[in-house]
Amino acid sequence: MKKMLRMKVFQALVATVAILLCLSHGLSQQRRPTRPPQIASPLTITTFTGISAEQGKTRLDVFYRLARNFFVFVRHPEDRIADAYLATCELSVEILCRDRSSVARDFQKHQILSDTPTVEPDDTSSISGMFSFDLSPGD
Repeated sequence: MKKMLRMKVFQALVATVAILLCLSHGLSQQRRPTRPPQIASPLTITTFTGISAEQGKTRLDVFYRLARNFFVFVRHPEDRIADAYLATCELSVEILCRDRSSVARDFQKHQILSDTPTVEPDDTSSISGMFSFDLSPGD
């Protein structure tokens, strides 16, 4: 009889703990703010560190790719080019050392010509390029 009573008490205790766990999980889920959906960035950056041609330095290459559907095309400013559209961008990279001071920087401009003012959403074309820096050890 005592054994059966202990078994029922144990089952009631397990059921109570399970219910409390389910309730606490539901309450914790309600308190968390919903996250906004992740939007894919139109810019992809990849870095590569290698050996520099300069003795005692390291080479840092920063490769970039910028999706063409990111750009806004406007009518070409020169009237002699009929039905042409132009998009421009300026990219800059600055390398900072540990104390947040600038070690190196570079700047590039790109112009994209198009026959139409819009790019199809499924267009996967892009512009890409590379910045290259020769850095001293510790930079």
